[in-house]
Amino acid sequence: AGRLGGARCVVATKHAPDEFRTRRTWRRYPFMVLERLAYAMEDAVIVVSEGLASFLEETEHLPRRKMVVIGHGIDETSCVVPRPQARQAPGLPAFDPLLGAVGRLSPEKGQAVLLRALPAILAAFPRAGLVLAGEGPLRRELEAEALRLGIADRAVFLGFRRDVPALLGAIDLFVQPSIYEGFGISLLEAMAAGLPIVASRVGGIPEVVQDGATGVLVPPQDPAALAAAVVRLLRDGDAARRLGAAAARRARECYSLQAVATRVEALYREILERKR
Repeated sequence: AGRLGGARCVVATKHAPDEFRTRRTWRRYPFMVLERLAYAMEDAVIVVSEGLASFLEETEHLPRRKMVVIGHGIDETSCVVPRPQARQAPGLPAFDPLLGAVGRLSPEKGQAVLLRALPAILAAFPRAGLVLAGEGPLRRELEAEALRLGIADRAVFLGFRRDVPALLGAIDLFVQPSIYEGFGISLLEAMAAGLPIVASRVGGIPEVVQDGATGVLVPPQDPAALAAAVVRLLRDGDAARRLGAAAARRARECYSLQAVATRVEALYREILERKR
């Protein structure tokens, strides 16, 4: 639309694989045709991770030369709420330790994997529990799975929340069990809050969370591996605190809004210079 409207330069942004690219429905093919036509008219495509760039190159045949990897940025100060204040957030259960996950309740986010990991975590930490913030099409199915697993009283579905910083300030460990993920902005929020993180090694996540340095990565769709990593960090408080502190530093240094804005501005200036 930008090119047809007479724009001298056109830059698009891709944040994540979506259902049109990953599910073979009738909509996939016309969507892909339109995408490729758009790519031909664009000067550059910002993608949020190398993992997503590889996916787009392989699946949509988007030329790598057109892609520029620039991750998301966050205002890290907005993700820090003092723990005593955070623990007063409405709806939070008194689990100890308290695990948390934030994201849309949809298949690619992998919350079912986390629920299946929870019984093993509870065997090691009987007073532990999980809160899941977010809404989505799988909520009823996930609630039924928690009931089937006998953990419905230890897995609390909070629904959509506007007070995510308070939730992050209240929990002890953040879990991101995604099956695929373009980037994972909720990971950045957890990092900025200084939380220890266990996440899946998929998509762009390994570019955000450095395994063993700013968090722990596990294979996707592996409840046993996920549970083992969570239990290991809960048992080793010093390691968990070190990972959380390192994650907060990385969020400040690499993913501030200013840092990301500077990269985007540099790209725009480069393209404008080429068009002269």
